Amino acid sequence: MTRDGEGTANKLREESSAASGLMCPKCPAGTRKTWKRPYNLATHIRAVHNKERPHECPDCHKTFSRNLRGAEPNPSLE
Repeated sequence: MTRDGEGTANKLREESSAASGLMCPKCPAGTRKTWKRPYNLATHIRAVHNKERPHECPDCHKTFSRNLRGAEPNPSLE
């Protein structure tokens, strides 16, 4: 495929993705992900692009972008 053909394919992929959900405006063109719910898109932007890690493990104090409440403790830490 030529360079023009690749650009056209990326544009068509983005247009079809836009029709099926919310596109991330911060992801590079051609790799943009889509979400059906605005909350999930906002969570993606905070975690991936803004590098927010608001959840902290009470045992090791490592921070995470998602709260995994109910997850079993890591046995290697015990």
